[in-house]
Amino acid sequence: MKNLFVCILVLLATATLPVAAKDKTTDKAAKAPTEAAAPVKTRYYIEISTVAAPPSQQPPAVKLSLGRSVLKELGISPGELNTMARDQMLTQPIDAMNFLAAYGWTLAQIYTESDRRGTSVHWVAYKDAAHPAELLDGLADKKR
Repeated sequence: MKNLFVCILVLLATATLPVAAKDKTTDKAAKAPTEAAAPVKTRYYIEISTVAAPPSQQPPAVKLSLGRSVLKELGISPGELNTMARDQMLTQPIDAMNFLAAYGWTLAQIYTESDRRGTSVHWVAYKDAAHPAELLDGLADKKR
């Protein structure tokens, strides 16, 4: 019984400690400066592919694809995107990937596709961007 009485006294004596600690934490949190939220970034993908062609027609042409909805949002056509790539002299997939990597694109996957016309190589890369216009960094610049 004596131990029970001592335990109750200890509990009653310490019952106010968590409340006091909570108040101090709340005051500090209220005084902390508010930081601006970072802009939300979206992950976008681009495909760099070679057009399937017989080995006699080397080097194969390079084609870039961002997808219809992204191109529509950017206000450009697939042909305009590929003209930008051609203007930057991106004639081989490795040239295109090295160029895009300098502007923040990261290689995600490479795969091949074969049919009766030949073999196509597809390089898929991604970039996290706050606005789709960032996807054209470098490509929309004047010829190098």
